[in-house]
Amino acid sequence: RIVVGLARISSSFMVTGPGAVALVDPDTLAVSVHELGGGLTFCGEVDSIENTAVVTCSGPQFTIQEEDRRAGSGIVALGLRPDGTLGEVASHRGAEHPDDPVPSGPTIPLAPDRWLSVVWGVAGGDVPDRMRFFGRDAGPLFDAAAFTIGDGTYDPDRDLVLVPDADAGAIRRFRSNGEALDPVETAGCRGLPPREVRRVAFP
Repeated sequence: RIVVGLARISSSFMVTGPGAVALVDPDTLAVSVHELGGGLTFCGEVDSIENTAVVTCSGPQFTIQEEDRRAGSGIVALGLRPDGTLGEVASHRGAEHPDDPVPSGPTIPLAPDRWLSVVWGVAGGDVPDRMRFFGRDAGPLFDAAAFTIGDGTYDPDRDLVLVPDADAGAIRRFRSNGEALDPVETAGCRGLPPREVRRVAFP
């Protein structure tokens, strides 16, 4: 099955509809929509881990204050039921955790019920980006300048988390338990800051 995140955003980019994903059967091209519920909105990011689709909903767009996005932000892990529909495996909805930071994405799944996600900072302000564990064993990992933590990846075979940090000009490396390893400097890449890391299995 193919799971497609749905931002459901208006042409003005100011209004987002209820959070949902589309489920596509590539053999029959049949499409169904799975509503995520709980007030989630802008659920366009989908990642995968262990046959589970992890959906990140960043909430209302163009809002500066974190609390303004809380009701619509969250992470939901979905699994495929025997009848071919999607079922919720685990979740972290911002509205249900009022004392925790609000996940914004990008998100790196470490397990079906444990994820790393960025909590957006405020550009030009004193609020940094925060990379944080959500779900099981929640807690902080590291902070960086606002809008500089990019989209990373996890290699479960090597228990290696790779996170691009444009502010530091490096790929940060961690174990899934949060243990920090030596970063990989990227200064030689024509001076361009790292923004995204992908794990590719070549034949």
